[in-house]
Amino acid sequence: MPLFIVETVRLFRHTYAVECEKSEYAMDYVTCEEVEEFGQTDLGETITSTREVTMAEYLLEFDKITDYLKSWSPEQKMRFIKCSE
Repeated sequence: MPLFIVETVRLFRHTYAVECEKSEYAMDYVTCEEVEEFGQTDLGETITSTREVTMAEYLLEFDKITDYLKSWSPEQKMRFIKCSE
């Protein structure tokens, strides 16, 4: 059965309240992470790419993305594969 890697981006809208003289200053405070958000809304997930891979390619990609789990066995790494029925 073919194996695919699907990559996505998940977006959130964050909301902040800043009291200051100008909107540019408010944006600077947020950009510099000097203000705490008081809310966020999940805007959903968007698929950015899909590609067919071999098991060897999957294992290489797994090691690249989760290098802290390189010591896992191939069987442990394969637990993240969703098998269709």
